[in-house]
Amino acid sequence: MSIIVRPTPPVPSVVATSGRPWLTVGACAGPVFLLGSFAQLPLNPGFDLTRHAFSFLSNGPHGWIQQVVFVVTGILDIAAGVGLGRSLTGRARFVAAASAVLLGAGQIVAGVWPPDPAFGYPAGAPAGSPEHVSLASVLHGIGFSISVLGWVVLLGTLAVWLRRTGARRWAAATAGVAVAVLVVPAVLGTPVGTVLLYLIMTSAFLFTAALVRHLSRIA
Repeated sequence: MSIIVRPTPPVPSVVATSGRPWLTVGACAGPVFLLGSFAQLPLNPGFDLTRHAFSFLSNGPHGWIQQVVFVVTGILDIAAGVGLGRSLTGRARFVAAASAVLLGAGQIVAGVWPPDPAFGYPAGAPAGSPEHVSLASVLHGIGFSISVLGWVVLLGTLAVWLRRTGARRWAAATAGVAVAVLVVPAVLGTPVGTVLLYLIMTSAFLFTAALVRHLSRIA
């Protein structure tokens, strides 16, 4: 009597599979922020995209909505960080995970503490910058800086990792977006700074979402 031994199916790598759900969720961060912010424009008369960053929506008549948008976006980016830590290989997994968490944490800080009303928004705000900066506004600025730093490091790390894996086109595009995000703080004080902010950040949010979604498919 012969015994038929069936081959045991290969067990998927934990690193290759356990990060996928986290990355799928994390890929929603950019679209959530953009849709959640743009959808509020009809609710906030006087808000001018050429003068006011989305952060100022936190001061509008429905400011709590934008604060929630910031916090939810931050949580989703932290989820992406967990997914990256479980999906990438080598030291890149730790750097990418930490920088994504830093990005999300900065967004949460920026959401909890809104900037001071300024540049005529909302109604009654100073025509320019406020004379006295509140602690909340300082913390908002710190949160913004932390998120930009985390974002740049994240994209830079992923660019290097993608290049090493042979995905040269993704690597080049990721490096380019990292440089663009790094430019944002430098242009904020210029006459066209707010417009460039929207162009760069919108593109970066959408690209990062596509990149994380791509990583979730190959994880």
